[in-house]
Amino acid sequence: RLHWQGQGSVVSARVGIVFNGLFYEQAKDLPVSGTIDLSIPDDGREYITYMIRVSDGGEREIAAQTTIRVSCREGWFFAPQPPGCPSSPLVTTFQEQQFERGTIVYVPALGMHYVMVAGQEAVMMNDDFVPGMPLRDVNLAVPAGYQLSEGPIHYVWHNEEVRNALGYAISPAKQYPGMMQRTVSPAGEVIYFSAGSGHVYRVGDGLVWGVIIPG
Repeated sequence: RLHWQGQGSVVSARVGIVFNGLFYEQAKDLPVSGTIDLSIPDDGREYITYMIRVSDGGEREIAAQTTIRVSCREGWFFAPQPPGCPSSPLVTTFQEQQFERGTIVYVPALGMHYVMVAGQEAVMMNDDFVPGMPLRDVNLAVPAGYQLSEGPIHYVWHNEEVRNALGYAISPAKQYPGMMQRTVSPAGEVIYFSAGSGHVYRVGDGLVWGVIIPG
């Protein structure tokens, strides 16, 4: 609950959330003084900054803000727990295939692939597979000892840049149940999801993807 008290020539107010230096308005044309109940986004952020901007009816505005720590509504699905509050967990099925220089994880429920090349930031790619498409390219020669990908993963790997970065598959694709959660901070979003090994993948903007071994 946010309370404010205007003074002087103030004629109206508006309130919102500040994130990464930007103001996201949630309510406007508010009275000079008052109280308002604001929702807290359920996106995993640990802190949230609210701002009120008061106006004299012209172009001049004065702003004040306050930052509060959010009580986490959810717990992480693994330990040790990373920093930040987690979002509600997504319980779903994953598909994973290991390649010479990385991994592709497909999340059918989201229609999204996570392409993870060793030592690089993970890249998210949409699922372009349409039922009825060939499951694999039978004309593509694969060196002895390697595997071809199939289905949706195959259509991502078939992208020339992805194929050159990852190399050939070194094991068959596997399907497994798991969980996914995310957290948000001023530095950006970080996503954690189950790996086929029982470990946890971590991906995020500006982060080299990694693996967490639960303990």
